[in-house]
Amino acid sequence: MRLFPLLLVLSCRPSPPVLEPCASLPAPSEVLARLAARSNERTSVRALGRATYFGEQGRIRLKMVLAAQRPAAVRIETLSPLEQPIDVMVSNGQRLWLLSNGQLREGPATPENVGRVLPFPMGVRSLVETLLGGIPADTFEATTLELDEDGAYVLGLLDKASGARVQASVDPASLAVLSADFGETHIAFEDLAEVAPVTGLFPKKIHVEVPKRDLDVRIQLKELELNVPLPEELFRIQAPPGVTPELLPSPPIVVPPSRTATVARWKSNGQAE
Repeated sequence: MRLFPLLLVLSCRPSPPVLEPCASLPAPSEVLARLAARSNERTSVRALGRATYFGEQGRIRLKMVLAAQRPAAVRIETLSPLEQPIDVMVSNGQRLWLLSNGQLREGPATPENVGRVLPFPMGVRSLVETLLGGIPADTFEATTLELDEDGAYVLGLLDKASGARVQASVDPASLAVLSADFGETHIAFEDLAEVAPVTGLFPKKIHVEVPKRDLDVRIQLKELELNVPLPEELFRIQAPPGVTPELLPSPPIVVPPSRTATVARWKSNGQAE
């Protein structure tokens, strides 16, 4: 008699839930198009920054004042902890000006000339998109899309110009770029938060690593202003009357990062440990 109530209870138990098949992933090109649309919402950024450099010469800390405007205008001023100017780099996307130690130099806006101020070479447009928390989406062709173990999109990209392969990690919900691997260079976007007036999440920390060169740069952004009007004059340096700027090499001379004058100036003017 005890068996009947037990059978009755078991018969009333709901059947195990049937798991729905996983939703199919969107096409890689669709995700890239959505990234491009999100990037177009961000036109400019102005901020104060603190840069920490880890490399062969130890740890160096600097302050920065930066402004960037899509598609390829940027101004970066590095300051010592005592607010003394070290370097000023300005580019309108075509030309690049470098003011250092009272000397003005001018040349093409190449990755190597950018590397005279930053301890890693990067194209001006890629630098602008990095400061705006993304990648230059329209320069890539999307090839693959997967999910990683944390549920983030892993988007495979092909550079249309160079043929180089890039891999970007993207948050599916917010479409925030979490990281990007450009061959030897890895960029991570951290401390994501909402910053008016744009929608979505914006990184307040940018982490750049080049393991083969034992290079690690971390930039913390403060007093962020997005989509602010920036005058064209901000992105060029006019030489005083009678002063002829020294020409930067074209094509540029590639100098190993461990020997660049950039790190030496940072070490002598910054807070080195």
